[in-house]
Amino acid sequence: MKVSYDPRDMDEIYLHAVHCTMKFHICTMTERSRAYQQMSIWEVEQQQEIEKHISASRQSREQISAQIVSAFNRGMA
Repeated sequence: MKVSYDPRDMDEIYLHAVHCTMKFHICTMTERSRAYQQMSIWEVEQQQEIEKHISASRQSREQISAQIVSAFNRGMA
């Protein structure tokens, strides 16, 4: 299956029929992807990179908090 899209607007992608590339189905974003609505491919990639950094930072803070709690609990024992 061939997929095409307009990199300036990622709201829709086009799935082309195997034997006839002029026939295609228009696919729209799912509810999960609505945060990327009306964005270019470049904007989507930038947003995903930001989200990845935020997630990594959040995980680091959670790990530090867990280590502090664990150390505190060991000191109380």
